[in-house]
Amino acid sequence: ISENLVSWQNLANSSNPTEVDTNGGNLAPRADFLTGFELSSEFPASWQATLDNGLKAAYGSGANWVIVSPTWTATTQNPPMFEPIAGRDLMWPDVQNILTRVSQANLQPVLFPRMSFLETSAVYWNGADRDANWWQNYFERYQRFLLQNADLANVMKAQALIIGDPAIMPST
Repeated sequence: ISENLVSWQNLANSSNPTEVDTNGGNLAPRADFLTGFELSSEFPASWQATLDNGLKAAYGSGANWVIVSPTWTATTQNPPMFEPIAGRDLMWPDVQNILTRVSQANLQPVLFPRMSFLETSAVYWNGADRDANWWQNYFERYQRFLLQNADLANVMKAQALIIGDPAIMPST
């Protein structure tokens, strides 16, 4: 990136250019410091062809963790129903593939399960009945979603499971 500033408010002009290093230098992962990247939960169809290059770049930047956010979609509000939709949400084998590739890139895999909504989370929450029966169904289905991801994290030896999706804030 090359940028030439001709003046700066309240700062004396200088004829010497200022160098800005955007390369990052020679960084190496440190076991005592957690750094990483979160992969978007919205994977394009070409993700398998580009994932390894992205993981290599993440490792080269000094990262040691990669957060993978598998989703299930809230397909109905009343009653609440959550399920993975092929082509929209990553299926179990897809997430296994990603976690394996993260480990092969010498990075630590982390799972952060998140909800997806057909419209927006605000539309979902505003249209939900939210009576006692609705909440019972909601928590049973959300528990199923979390337990599946906990099983997946265990099977794939993920380093952590993050629980705390901001999109479900009204349920907390």
